Amino acid sequence: MGFSNQQHNQDALFNGEQVFQYKLKTAETRLETRPRFIIGIADGISNSNHPEKASKSAMHLLSRTAKLSRQTINHVQAALSKELAEDYFGSSTTFVAAEIDQTTGQTKIISVGDSRAYLIDTQGTLEATDPRSLDTLRIAGWFVG
Repeated sequence: MGFSNQQHNQDALFNGEQVFQYKLKTAETRLETRPRFIIGIADGISNSNHPEKASKSAMHLLSRTAKLSRQTINHVQAALSKELAEDYFGSSTTFVAAEIDQTTGQTKIISVGDSRAYLIDTQGTLEATDPRSLDTLRIAGWFVG
């Protein structure tokens, strides 16, 4: 069964301070000065029941997360199920989040589905959390999976 969600933005963003979800958001450049912070994006799966609910809920859950770990995804899944199952059964989203520590230069990334994160170093080298490159990312020490 397909669902029509043309009137809602399926994507949600957590910029480390607040959750955003609306159409036609103007891109911004932001210099982050905090020594450690978490950011994330969720892309609601368009053929699920109210994907905008799942993506926004996932980002609100992330906004209350102090530290990323392997258990973060399990926690988000369990909380989404509890929060959305009764009224929005089948609502689903992809998810990617990063915990960035500017004092150590380390980044942890978690992802579910086809959402990806890109790391661009100061030389412009690009790496992505593509499933085909997870071993490389684990060796580099910046993927939590």
